[in-house]
Amino acid sequence: MSRLDTISQVLAAYGFSFMDLADCSPKAQKTKAACAKAVSFLLARPMLKAEMRNSKQVPIKIVEKNTGLPRKIIERHCKYIIAVVEILNGDYPYILNSRHFMLMPAHPHRATGKAQPAFWLSPQHGVDAWGAQNAQ
Repeated sequence: MSRLDTISQVLAAYGFSFMDLADCSPKAQKTKAACAKAVSFLLARPMLKAEMRNSKQVPIKIVEKNTGLPRKIIERHCKYIIAVVEILNGDYPYILNSRHFMLMPAHPHRATGKAQPAFWLSPQHGVDAWGAQNAQ
């Protein structure tokens, strides 16, 4: 069984397939950054990941309250957020390259010197996981 088949089974437990992500993936830079922020928030909190897995839903109220993201964005992109959390949490990080995400070790941000999270949108998009413009 391929890794794509494996992640498809994981996502099927949530009620959608890997192929469904094409329709619900964020297109705009700002929305991609918002989704990345939600994903980073969930990945940093094992209890919320466990809640997401048990309920098969993103804990929207908690994510909204703690990240300041608009509820509408979280609701519209729940499938995408779930998929990225599961991909990053599992053994499938290479899949994200096709979604314009990259996994890289934490390192200082070029402009601020602050440590970057281990996950952010690729440099070609110019936005890190927290939505700040990268220095080019």
